[in-house]
Amino acid sequence: MSVAAVVVDHQLQEGSAEVAARTVAILEGLGLSPVQLRTVEVAATGFVRGGSPGRPARGPRSAATELDCGAILLGHTLDDQAEQVLLGLARGSGTRSLAGMRPARGKLLRPFLGLRRAETLEICEVEELETWHDPSNADPAFARSRTRVEVMPLLEDKLGPGVAESLARTAAILQQDADFLEHLAAESYAGLVNRSDDGVWLPEDRLRELSPR
Repeated sequence: MSVAAVVVDHQLQEGSAEVAARTVAILEGLGLSPVQLRTVEVAATGFVRGGSPGRPARGPRSAATELDCGAILLGHTLDDQAEQVLLGLARGSGTRSLAGMRPARGKLLRPFLGLRRAETLEICEVEELETWHDPSNADPAFARSRTRVEVMPLLEDKLGPGVAESLARTAAILQQDADFLEHLAAESYAGLVNRSDDGVWLPEDRLRELSPR
């Protein structure tokens, strides 16, 4: 089994090209092969101040398709999950959004989703791996950064430790609820849908009989 890596330079900070190139060298030194460097233009897809950068071309996923990878490993941690749920609550999101990120979804795997960010840093230190901290993670212009730097520490201080773990546990519970609701919706759709030469349609009277919840 071989392990490949894709380093994506979003060009959001001065000197990002040097950071990306150094990351490529580190990964190659660890024996990963191939290691690809991809540069994307975030500005071309939108940049939301107060929110988060617009989604650029999905470099890692497209590379994984080209390389015929069996799985794509992402580095999200339990802290990322907690922030996702908290932001969803603040925005009044529904079940699917509050369910957060899944440990596994198709080829996408998140092996660190049960680890705190501090734990991953400790692992890197023990293994003598160089770490780099993205300056945008502490930029108050972004809602997620404010949540990470200001809101989560305040909640931990006022409510006690374990807030992040509780939010992540909420996501795990809601993932099951969201899956069940989607299953019911799919069953209802399959029982109501009508197909003809004119297209696909649903009978209004039978739709009205369905529970709005």
